[in-house]
Amino acid sequence: MNKSKRLFIDPFCLSIINSFLTKEDFQKMNIQLKNVHLIDTKEKSYNNLVEIKEQVNLYITQSRKDIFLLLIEAYSSIYSKFPEIETFIIFIPGITYEIRDYIISNELSFRFKTFNFRMDLIPIDNDLLSLEKEKYFREIYIDKNLSPISELANAFVKLESFFGKVKHKYIKGDNSKFFLNLVSQKEKENDLKETDEIFGMIVLDRSVDFLTTITSNYTYEGLIDDFFQINLGNIKIKESLIKDINYNIKNNNNQEKYLTYALTSFNNNFYSQIGCMHYLVANKFLNKITEHYQSITNNNKKKDLSLEELQKMSYDLKVFMTEIKSPLTSNKNILYHIINNIDNEQYIQYIKNEQILLTGVLPPKLHLFYEDYISDKRDLYKLLKLMSIESLTQGGIKDFNSIKKDILNVYGYQNIFLFRDLENLGWLRDRSNSKNSIGMNYAQIYEKLELVKMDFDMEKIEDCSYVMGGYCPIGLKLIEKGLEGKWNKIQDIIRKIPGEVSFPNDESEIYKPNEEVNTIFLVFIGGVTYTEIEAVRFLNRKFKENYDKSINQNPKRIQLIIVTTCILNTNKIFSNLGKTFEVSYSMKEFYQQTLNSKKKKK
Repeated sequence: MNKSKRLFIDPFCLSIINSFLTKEDFQKMNIQLKNVHLIDTKEKSYNNLVEIKEQVNLYITQSRKDIFLLLIEAYSSIYSKFPEIETFIIFIPGITYEIRDYIISNELSFRFKTFNFRMDLIPIDNDLLSLEKEKYFREIYIDKNLSPISELANAFVKLESFFGKVKHKYIKGDNSKFFLNLVSQKEKENDLKETDEIFGMIVLDRSVDFLTTITSNYTYEGLIDDFFQINLGNIKIKESLIKDINYNIKNNNNQEKYLTYALTSFNNNFYSQIGCMHYLVANKFLNKITEHYQSITNNNKKKDLSLEELQKMSYDLKVFMTEIKSPLTSNKNILYHIINNIDNEQYIQYIKNEQILLTGVLPPKLHLFYEDYISDKRDLYKLLKLMSIESLTQGGIKDFNSIKKDILNVYGYQNIFLFRDLENLGWLRDRSNSKNSIGMNYAQIYEKLELVKMDFDMEKIEDCSYVMGGYCPIGLKLIEKGLEGKWNKIQDIIRKIPGEVSFPNDESEIYKPNEEVNTIFLVFIGGVTYTEIEAVRFLNRKFKENYDKSINQNPKRIQLIIVTTCILNTNKIFSNLGKTFEVSYSMKEFYQQTLNSKKKKK
């Protein structure tokens, strides 16, 4: 089909397509970039189309009814003027029964053709594959639904069908055991053979390390996720933050246009250098680059420069204008925005309490901090996050029921469902009757695994603890020990963490790669955080540096790739827990709402 095409696509699907299609690919399909329109609730660009010369309209969308209805609005607007245009709708990952029902009941099936674009693991970055199903956290740990793990196993075996069966397997957690059983079964069904291409895998159940999902971020990328919610390596952000050289934090124009800004290493090499840095170190780094190019500009005014010096300066300025200036401005503005929002006494006190809890000690005035926090009615999720950290590290919370009552009185009794789910997860418990095995053993785990680096230096990156200000995530510590072949040596402490454990009898091979580059998959069931992603990237850089410095004739290295159900942060977790209510209810109003709900059901 060599007809000209116009493409309508929602931002989520565009992020997926951009992962493996280039501008040249679009041109080969006869789609010009000017004819690519985002399906956006705020900007209905299709309303501005005066004349359409293209013969084909393509729509690429998620399998969500709200986006599909918006798509239909665009389609109807164009169809009323140009009914002769061929129309195709492509659903990622596939059309749902709800949407199919809508098409049939509204007699739309004869107007356009629908196709499914089946995808399992989405390449978010060159070291990160994800199903991108954030609701799977709730399904696995609250609803006890194991089908998401089955979906992940199917996707993983598809990888193995291309590269061969994994050789060395480490697992920790009950869901990890279930995943491994499914993978082993499907390997037999497909008669997969072992190869050296996928050297090994370490599978971690999210329940092995719930703590990391609710601990504050210190890396630049982690803070960007907290503030702007990274979605498939992209964020939606105000245009002035990206383009305004003289951006000021007071620039709060609510009518300002929002842009989609890409962060992945596929198309933002500058960002990839600083994403892993502590946010204060990243700020120093950006300031140094700014000063460097300012000095070049100042030298340009000198009259006694040689021809060679002028040529070099001209080249440096050209590189700055074409490659450095735009991302430098964008990242400085983003970081400036973040620092101005966290540089306050409340944030500092919050972080201080969190860091003390991570050392296994209870801060002396923590519950007074809770009282002030509740009375000021600050962010509920952040409050529950800190309470959960206390519960997980201290084996529960003293006077939990009293604090819970105060929160419900101030924030509304609809949050009782959120408390129910957090208690079912084991994140919130009364210390007097706590059976939280992670909390009960945290002191031993903390000491034996050396989770906290007391002499932490944010500018001297030595191990994975830098991603959380000196605290190394439990899961990452297990990964480090696994890559060193030391699970057998620390199995006593590993068994204190809840869940099944399994590793090779002979661990020596895991740190003796066979090929020049050996891939090891790190599978996070239930989700992975940007904190952990950056820690894994640190390990990858460490392996590469050791490889580059090797004096052996045949040096060998390890390449780590993350496979997961989704990328998590606190907001994503908490927004999928409890129930959603449009208003806040007092106890009396909440009780009346419950009665009305029961009457409706009858």
